[in-house]
Amino acid sequence: MTLYKGSSSSRIFVEEINMSERMVKNLCEMVSISSESGEEKEFIEFLKNKLQQEFNGQCQVDGYGNLICKIPPKDSSVSEPLMLAVHADTVKPGKGIKPVVKDGVIYSSGDTVLGADCKGGIAEILEAVMSAPKHPPLEIVITREEEIGFTGAKNLDYSLISAKHGVLVDMDALDAIVIGGPSHMLIDIEITGKGAHSGMEPEKGISAIKAASLAIATLKDGRIDPETTANFGIIQGGLIRNGVPEKCSIKAEVRSLNHERCMDLSNTYKKVFEVIARSIGAKAELSLKSSSQRILAAFPNSYS
Repeated sequence: MTLYKGSSSSRIFVEEINMSERMVKNLCEMVSISSESGEEKEFIEFLKNKLQQEFNGQCQVDGYGNLICKIPPKDSSVSEPLMLAVHADTVKPGKGIKPVVKDGVIYSSGDTVLGADCKGGIAEILEAVMSAPKHPPLEIVITREEEIGFTGAKNLDYSLISAKHGVLVDMDALDAIVIGGPSHMLIDIEITGKGAHSGMEPEKGISAIKAASLAIATLKDGRIDPETTANFGIIQGGLIRNGVPEKCSIKAEVRSLNHERCMDLSNTYKKVFEVIARSIGAKAELSLKSSSQRILAAFPNSYS
């Protein structure tokens, strides 16, 4: 059986996987239940009932709507629980999904995603628990709103989880294990200069676009080092051809597997824009927002 895992279309990533009829049935049933980001309540309730009835799970829904379910061990003397984590939401368009199995392939009919990200992961967890001859105590954690910024995970009630180790089942490749992701900073820059008519009195103007250009030319972007990247993704400025532009906005980002490097480079961007804008009489205002953090930086005591 081939599973098409869809994100922005009905089949983005293709992986060969040995799927039992039971697993195919579970997956098709789950993707048929709509759960776009922010609208996961019905699907969470379905999973809660399934885990309670079929797995003897003790399930709780936390204050944000995330599902935490504790499964007793099977033929195992291990007392320390293992967390299996996944997310319930899908990207859009994810309403009215109709899975079709044809020639050993699972497709999404119509113009919706398949929803295998990450219901394929949920199906894998269910099948693993059902088919494993033995396993330790399990804590299955299913979060909301992963696709729109990990909001469910950020608001998860961690007091309901006792596991010290876990596996996140949300990877494209079946033969790879990811042990970390980058810290990611979003940088929004607003430069204010002084408007003027570029033909009549350009000397009275201060070009916000020029300030932005000088700063960008000074800074490194692209591949900074093996762990770090940076990018200027959007630049908007000016209103008319014959006007010295008073405003210019830039949206940039910095990512690094080294959290300190990510923060240092982001602060360097901030300082350079402020200094260069000031040098020509303009003003730069920057907003730095953390989109995600390298896990050891976010939870420094987790692995001590």
